[in-house]
Amino acid sequence: MRSSVIVVIWIICYVIVVITSLVEGLICYECWNAKNDEDCRRKGKVRLCEKSQTACQTTERVDYAWGPITKITKNCKQARACQNNFRQNKRKRNNSQCRYFKNQSVCRCCCIDDLCNFDSDTCTGVTDAKLLRENSPKCPKIRRLRNGVVSCDRNNNPGSNCRFRCKKFHDLHGPGMLRCEMDKLEATWSDKMPCCSKPCPPHGNMDLVFAVDSSIESEENWEKIKELLKDLITTFLVGPRESRIGIVTYNEKVGADSEIFLNSYNSTMQLASAVNTLRSHPGPTRGTRIGQLLDHVNRVSFLKSNGNRRRYRDILVMLTTGAPLKEKLDPKTTAKLLRDNGIDVVTVGVGSYVDMKQLRGTAGFKKRLIEIPGGAQTIGESKFKDRIINIICGETCERR
Repeated sequence: MRSSVIVVIWIICYVIVVITSLVEGLICYECWNAKNDEDCRRKGKVRLCEKSQTACQTTERVDYAWGPITKITKNCKQARACQNNFRQNKRKRNNSQCRYFKNQSVCRCCCIDDLCNFDSDTCTGVTDAKLLRENSPKCPKIRRLRNGVVSCDRNNNPGSNCRFRCKKFHDLHGPGMLRCEMDKLEATWSDKMPCCSKPCPPHGNMDLVFAVDSSIESEENWEKIKELLKDLITTFLVGPRESRIGIVTYNEKVGADSEIFLNSYNSTMQLASAVNTLRSHPGPTRGTRIGQLLDHVNRVSFLKSNGNRRRYRDILVMLTTGAPLKEKLDPKTTAKLLRDNGIDVVTVGVGSYVDMKQLRGTAGFKKRLIEIPGGAQTIGESKFKDRIINIICGETCERR
């Protein structure tokens, strides 16, 4: 009884192996009438063969009467057909097709491993198929998927499919599968590497700083801006292992004395209550110096001593309502310094006094610019809050 069970298990394993090999298929280089192997790899591509094609064939045609002129063709082939072609290389009675330096020569060879027709030398048995696979172009190695699992059927070789799966309570952001594809002489993955993270919101896994323009004159409008801040903050979980959020106000000067740092509060409700203490400061000029603010954020707000953490995405959401003032620091250049340091800059222009051209340069990307032309009176509309959240959560896989 025990021996029969073992036999059944072996039969099942054999069937699984056979089915798997049929589903995956063989991978061959494919090119037509190339001048040489390098020309073939440059113009050709990697082909996933059909199930019936279990061999890679290389055909080398040489016309010695006119040069010599060489034409190399590589493709998938049925094993029996390829074997029959190979037998014609050396036939009896001087009828061989593969005859070097004899006017015209047609040499064919077959192999049965992935990418084994990488080099035409395979026809003469000079190059080992395993060595060819080792020296063939490869995609960059897939790094470990944090909070997830990666499985690749052919490692990082051309034709390999890598599938990604996240652990429990985590969402996959990005493609569920990447394929290693050949582009001329280079092998590249079909898309960017995905990542796994908890749902955003409420989990942001970020260090987020809000920079709020306090030059607004109307106290009523200032309260609306604070309400938007509290709505955004309460959307996320705040804590040492969750998101950290800081707030800095500015006008013609930065309100450094009243700044709320990333590590000032460790709960969502405490931080939301602290928003009520923020005061507007229109100032004598009722304008803003954005370059000065960005310089402060770069030097102070994202310091490690003020709560910034490694492996968490750094984001600055800058909300401005006032007209720009003349200043020494160029906002566009200073914003680029932030991005170079790994800090994403999102700009929100409120009202008609703001310089949208300047804000476009500050944001760096069109998708990170939000315009609220109706002013602070309309800032409480849910569509603006949703757009800010979508930008914050929409690039989850981008880390420093």
